[in-house]
Amino acid sequence: NKRIHQLAGIFAARVLEEAGPEEEKQIQRAFLLAASRPPEKEELESALVGLKALKKKWLAEEKDAEQGTASRRALENFCHALINSASFLYID
Repeated sequence: NKRIHQLAGIFAARVLEEAGPEEEKQIQRAFLLAASRPPEKEELESALVGLKALKKKWLAEEKDAEQGTASRRALENFCHALINSASFLYID
């Protein structure tokens, strides 16, 4: 859905602005914004692995991509997944 991709991009931009370039801080901020809670230890570890894999994917896919561009795209993908998670849809 095009609208969800747009929202994920806006969400990622906010996370990047508020958390800075450090991936762990980005994940923590994204969870606080989306789920009103910090990530659990396993969620944080899994998200760090996922962000690194997504960044590697974007660097490989876009041969001329810079580290910053790949990192931003990876964060957008992560934010998209978080928006689609049950944690975002159903807050306890």
